[in-house]
Order: sequence, then structure tokens, then C-alpha cells
Amino acid sequence: MQSTLDQFLEARCSLTKTQIEAAKLRKQVERGDITAKEALASRGDTTAGAFYRVVTQAKANVTQSIYTILLASRLGITSLEDFQRLLLLVSKMPSQPSSQELEDVMSLVDALVKRLVML
Repeated sequence: MQSTLDQFLEARCSLTKTQIEAAKLRKQVERGDITAKEALASRGDTTAGAFYRVVTQAKANVTQSIYTILLASRLGITSLEDFQRLLLLVSKMPSQPSSQELEDVMSLVDALVKRLVML
């Protein structure tokens, strides 16, 4: 079951829904929760090659995003300190927050992201 915070973040990220699903499945395979065959089966008619292409695209997008944040920090467009606060906030969010907690965190995340980009 996916938390509303995850849905909130996914709606605002640059990964496609397919890339997010493939990345989640790949992490489950890495943890040993499911087999690679089960991951492929859950994607329907997707071939192994197509699945791994999508995983590779997701990895490239995340990598590019990290470099973008690093460059933005060097250019003075973002503050790494504010970004660290944002990461800490999201990482400490309980998996089953109350609806009020969730609304507060989503509002805070929006505000911090807007503050983070100093353009």
C-alpha cells in the first residue's frame, strides 16, 4: 500500500509512473522480496529487455537530478542546508501518519521546495 506522501511526491517528480513502478520492483528484487521472474510477471507483457531499459532510464533520471541539485547549489540557486532539512523531514515521516500530520508535512514540503529554489 502506498502512502499519500509517496503519491504527493510522485506527482511532482520527473520520473514517469512506469519508471517508478519498475524502480520499486527492482528494489524488491534486490532485497530478495520477489524474484526477477515475479517482477517481470507483475509488469504484464513487458519483456525483460524493456523492463531493464525502464530501470536504466529511471536510474539515469535520478542521477541527473542529483547532479542538477549539486550544480544548483554551486551556482547559488539552491541551498544544500535547506535541501538537507527537506530530506530529513521526508525521511522521518512515519509510514502511517495521521491525516493532519500528512497535510502539515505536504504543506511544509511545498514551502521548503519553493524556498529551496532561489531564482
